[in-house]
Amino acid sequence: MDHGSGSEPEDRALPRLATRLKGLRDEAGLTQGSVAARLNIKGPMVSGYENGKEIPTEEKIRLYAGIFARDGRRRDELETELLTLRAEANRARTRTPANGSRSRGNLWQFPDGNDVTLVCGELPPSLRMPYAQPRVPDYVRAYRYADPDTLLELWGHIPGANPTSRVRHITSTEYDPTVHDTDHLIVLGGIDFNEVTERLLADIRCPIRQDHFPPTAAPDGETPPAPGTETLDQFGFTVEKDTGAEQHRPVLKEVDDHRELLYDIGLVIRGPNPYNPPATLTMFNGMYSRGVLGAALALTHRQLRDRNIRYLISLGADTRVVAVLFKVRIMNEKPSPPDLTNPDVFIDKWVGPAVTD
Repeated sequence: MDHGSGSEPEDRALPRLATRLKGLRDEAGLTQGSVAARLNIKGPMVSGYENGKEIPTEEKIRLYAGIFARDGRRRDELETELLTLRAEANRARTRTPANGSRSRGNLWQFPDGNDVTLVCGELPPSLRMPYAQPRVPDYVRAYRYADPDTLLELWGHIPGANPTSRVRHITSTEYDPTVHDTDHLIVLGGIDFNEVTERLLADIRCPIRQDHFPPTAAPDGETPPAPGTETLDQFGFTVEKDTGAEQHRPVLKEVDDHRELLYDIGLVIRGPNPYNPPATLTMFNGMYSRGVLGAALALTHRQLRDRNIRYLISLGADTRVVAVLFKVRIMNEKPSPPDLTNPDVFIDKWVGPAVTD
């Protein structure tokens, strides 16, 4: 059977790295526990490496080379060999039904071992608290993030499900296309604070458009409007259809000297990464931060996530980019996890063309 261009057959590429790692350990007379201690991981992970169920990160591969080859030249040769085997294993795992299996079952498990990057919006300086300033001794980097509640919700699901992947969170201003475009991308927040959101919505040609809030900077030195006091008749999500544009806006109620959010509009997008189709793209958006959190809860809430995941898969989210627009009800200042299949919650959907590698 011709496997094409000299690439390793997938039934052999996956175990080759595992066999080599086990052979190195056996030759050195070391136990799995001893190797695990030197890699700063737990023993079962070494077992996973050696039976092909897990693929070590590049960092762990370099540590392997240091354990089993002390001499500088031999270490470099071993490191190159193991990194090559790792790349073959990753390619083989990606060639297996990743486009289907990566979205089925555990939505947050990425078995190809590729990097996972959460891209968060960044608050403008005018909206940051003092501890968000690097020159302050009590500087806290996370205070720059626009949707920390959503980041915390997702962070509880992703790193543990991907022990062999590098999982990181960055702000949109830290996004580097040469580094991050090929990752599994999870993008949080709307277009006002997250430029990556705006870029991706344009690049996937999604007909669901988010409108900008009124400018936060007032002209001629005037005081900008306080959050929650913006003009409400011009912003929301617009769905472009053959019959015309439909706009969907959050609902707020005037209460004394402020506005109370009754429900927001949320948007979930899931599918292949348009810049690297073997990887995935997941986006959570809303007009307000609780809409963003509600969108994330649609895929993390223990009683609703499986139903919502099945719905996204039924729309084709394993092979094409799918977008679902819905209401996020607010009760007691908290977003209610949305059931995307509930007609009282569902607003609209879009299914893009099939994406191939």
